Amino acid sequence: MNTDDVAQLLEIVQLGLIAFRNTEPALLEAFLAPEAIFRTVGEPDIDREAFLDWVRSPPAIVVSNEGVGFEARVFGDVGIVTGITHTTLRVDSQEMVASMGVTEVFERREGRWQIVYCYNVPLGQAPAAPR
Repeated sequence: MNTDDVAQLLEIVQLGLIAFRNTEPALLEAFLAPEAIFRTVGEPDIDREAFLDWVRSPPAIVVSNEGVGFEARVFGDVGIVTGITHTTLRVDSQEMVASMGVTEVFERREGRWQIVYCYNVPLGQAPAAPR
């Protein structure tokens, strides 16, 4: 396994977490294939532009988010990253933690990794611990 490729994939995932937390979709644009699809169980699929709009204007205030246990595997020009995200959201002054199982599929194009497919599985929500 090429450790450089693994490190690059994990770095892109971290940039995604930062982009979502700071509502900065520009951090992600170069890493999203034009035909990228984002699927969350129980929700309609969204394309690249709808995803970037969602990052620009999330449905709730993102207080914090973190990735846990992310691992990357490389198969030639295909990379797969899996892990879990925990995101603390604020809705109407109430905070809750939403957890998602995440699988991202990347393709190496002209030497750069691009996300072509992302699959999210909600793992549950709970009230955030008091600060």
